[in-house]
Amino acid sequence: MKIVTFYNKKGGVGKTHLNYLTALDLVQNEGKKVLYIDADSQSNSTIFINGRECKNNTIVDALVHDLDAEDVIIESPMEDYKGLDLIPSNKKMSKMAEIISTRTAKEKVALRWFRKHLNTLKKYDYIFIDLAPTDDIVVRNFLFLADSIISVLKWEDISSLKGCMDFMEAYQEDREALELKGECKVSAVMNCYSSTETSASKNFKILLSSYDKIKDILVNTKINNSVAIKNAVMYRMSLKDYTEDARGNTKINTQLRELTQELIKGGIL
Repeated sequence: MKIVTFYNKKGGVGKTHLNYLTALDLVQNEGKKVLYIDADSQSNSTIFINGRECKNNTIVDALVHDLDAEDVIIESPMEDYKGLDLIPSNKKMSKMAEIISTRTAKEKVALRWFRKHLNTLKKYDYIFIDLAPTDDIVVRNFLFLADSIISVLKWEDISSLKGCMDFMEAYQEDREALELKGECKVSAVMNCYSSTETSASKNFKILLSSYDKIKDILVNTKINNSVAIKNAVMYRMSLKDYTEDARGNTKINTQLRELTQELIKGGIL
């Protein structure tokens, strides 16, 4: 079992889309069993996967009331992708930081719950966690759980580079301060890429070249800017199925497959 998240504290970089599409790619093309945890108060992943908002038990109820994992997991909410299960979120997530801030060892609330319910959770090959674009106590709880964190950079978005650097500078120090054992592999992926030369892209490349730490972890595969990504998520489909049904350019699905394979070979997935 590997716990994975695509993350950046900068919003609008496409982290939710990559979490969702990569999870479905592993289910559909690798035959893996995946648990998807929506830990974002916006609950977009819940709506994408479940088809509607969730009014029943969520990840908030699990952590606050110590519910059994079986009581919060929605099994196979997507009929065409039986290997994907969901722990949903809803608007209660917005109160989560306030609630757990009063707990003992507040940075390890999620870690304690995972360890207690490991017998249920370990049946999954992967656990994907979708996080809010912040670095609050809730997000840090889940980041400290992760075996792999893939920082999502958005082409021409300088703020996404800063978000990645801020995360990298603080994360390892926080792990050491909390005396967390084990290794978390950190990598980065370029999203919404375009080969078109613009003044913005030139400035972005100049700044990127100055961030050696980001260049060292950046994977080779780039994901192009494509409406097919948004449409696949909106129609609750894998990228493979959407591009085939829409008879569109399948290049973007090839890129996603290459990304998954590169992350697997690199031990990130």
